[in-house]
Order: sequence, then structure tokens, then C-alpha cells
Amino acid sequence: MLLEALQLVLWLAAPALGACLLVSMLMSALSAATQANDPSLSFVPKWLAVLLALFLSRDFLAHEVLGFSSRMLQDMARLGN
Repeated sequence: MLLEALQLVLWLAAPALGACLLVSMLMSALSAATQANDPSLSFVPKWLAVLLALFLSRDFLAHEVLGFSSRMLQDMARLGN
């Protein structure tokens, strides 16, 4: 059960981390090309990309959490008998 919980955490974090990584790489390339080193030029797009990734993957995230919760409650009920 612990291994399944850790895998769930990785699946839940993957969309946000992937979006942040992609935008960070793009913003780093843009910053190097323009030589603009303002931290807000990097922070705001990353923040928006993470929010967009979480919004777009909300159905997947909810399905995974509900499935895990259901399996965990069934296992707890089985252990209680």
C-alpha cells in the first residue's frame, strides 16, 4: 500500500512538474537570448503553466485519488473483519 501511495504522489505531481520544467527551459532560453535577467519574467509564466497543467489534468488527478481511496478503504474493511 505504501508503494502504491508513493506512485500516486509521483503521478499527481507529474503534470505540474512537467509544465514547470518545460516553461523553465523555454524561459531560460529566452532570457539567454535577450539577456533579460528579471526574476518575474520567469516566475509568472511558470506559475501560470502549473495552474494550467493542474486545471487540464484535474479529471485524471481526481480519478486517481478516488481510485486509490476506494482501494484503501476496501483493504481497511477487509482487514477489520
